[in-house]
Amino acid sequence: MNTNIELLKQAVRHFGGQVATSDRLGVSQALVSKWVRELTELSAEHAMGIERESVGRYQARQLRPDLPWPTVGSVSEAA
Repeated sequence: MNTNIELLKQAVRHFGGQVATSDRLGVSQALVSKWVRELTELSAEHAMGIERESVGRYQARQLRPDLPWPTVGSVSEAA
């Protein structure tokens, strides 16, 4: 698994537990439980949802450092 599990667990605690996290992200509590127990990989979409719902406290690129996240200035402008 490539998810930063400790950071994910911090985010779940920040939201108030698995049920509160699932409510904020619009997913089932069972899915959040699978992420925390490393049974299912946290998707890029859900990592971005955690970043959005935590107002940047838990960043997607930190939750899933293995993914190729774009950075400011990484997209070259057409000449």
